[in-house]
Amino acid sequence: MKISYPTLARWILAAVFGYAGWQKVKEPAAFADSVAAYQLLGPVSISLAAIALPTLELLTAVLLIINRPRRLGTVAAAAMTALFTVSLASVLARGLQIDCGCFGSGKAAPTSTWPAFARALLLFAIATALYLFELLKRSPESPTAGISNPASDVRIEK
Repeated sequence: MKISYPTLARWILAAVFGYAGWQKVKEPAAFADSVAAYQLLGPVSISLAAIALPTLELLTAVLLIINRPRRLGTVAAAAMTALFTVSLASVLARGLQIDCGCFGSGKAAPTSTWPAFARALLLFAIATALYLFELLKRSPESPTAGISNPASDVRIEK
């Protein structure tokens, strides 16, 4: 069985989002503490984010696995990793020493912000590349489906 790179990328993203969401669902109070450490939201918003983000991560994992509707999982993954990347950049710019809460721990770990930022950038790049690949490939859902590419129709014979 040969697995394509886009399928592998979707599965990797699904595993990361699924694991992260599950860890946060198991310990919502610890995750709420992590969200509060970012110092970006008020008390009510922190509670909402602590409930909504894990739910969205689990939903994103499911969408990436089932790949229906096409591209929705990759759009969700790209949007969430963009949000995480910007949030972590804000933390770094303000010199805060926090645990990112990426996998729900809520414990202070002064060295975890830079690796989390790098990981968020990598996941954003994977999700964006996957989205662009799915957008550009020829499929029945593609806006270019059925359009002939003149360059591919040219054959040069020697």
